Amino acid sequence: MNSNAFSLRTPIAALVMGLAASAHAAPLSNGDFSAGLVGWTTAGDAAVAQGTLFGELDIGNTPRLLLGTASSIHQDDDPATAGRYNLSGQAPLEGGLGLESSLNLAGGALDDAGNGNFVMEGSSASQTFSVQAGDTLSFDWQFFTREGAGGLNLGDSAWLVLTTASGTQLSKLGDTASLSLLEVGQGWRASSLGTQSITFAQAGTVSLAWAIGDVNDYIGTSVLSIGNVSITAVPEPGAVALLLAGLSITGVAARRSARLTSL
Repeated sequence: MNSNAFSLRTPIAALVMGLAASAHAAPLSNGDFSAGLVGWTTAGDAAVAQGTLFGELDIGNTPRLLLGTASSIHQDDDPATAGRYNLSGQAPLEGGLGLESSLNLAGGALDDAGNGNFVMEGSSASQTFSVQAGDTLSFDWQFFTREGAGGLNLGDSAWLVLTTASGTQLSKLGDTASLSLLEVGQGWRASSLGTQSITFAQAGTVSLAWAIGDVNDYIGTSVLSIGNVSITAVPEPGAVALLLAGLSITGVAARRSARLTSL
């Protein structure tokens, strides 16, 4: 008797757990970057790495998306050799048209022309996916820079670009002139690890992108590090109803088993 009751409960419990897990699958691809850049569209100097970067900068022990501003052929960080801090062998895109175009923005959209600040070059990464109302996107980010090491800090910057059915939202994650940056050795400074979360009010297609840019000069390498990109999905109403029904059936089976055990 007991074994029969147990065999009844087990499939129901498995069904309930399955409904909870598969209410709807988040379609974001490779958010942990364990498969490198698969699923992501990149422009300019972009790579995935972990551990020690350039033999001198610790970026953590899990894979990170890295976007950089260093030339692959020019000397950006005197007295470092040309291309010393380039991540991928690919050159950053020119600002004004190239970089903004990779983000589906108008030329100059990343500039702060009113304050005399212009993006000279940079890199980006993006992915387009679908979400449901109530889904929450989250990611963490960190900014590393050699800008200002020689006393000149012109404000290298990083941005988040998010496009939904409501339009495109461009927001600055931070820049070297305003972030609290700590010396981490070998001429590098780093921001603290930041986390950002966004909850979507409606279902639809979302385009998520990040960019980094050299501002007002081509020297002084900066790197934006992105990790742990994920979607926390909300169960669909029908799945919630089935989940509650399954829990109710499981409770009945458990009580029936208890009565049988007492006989």
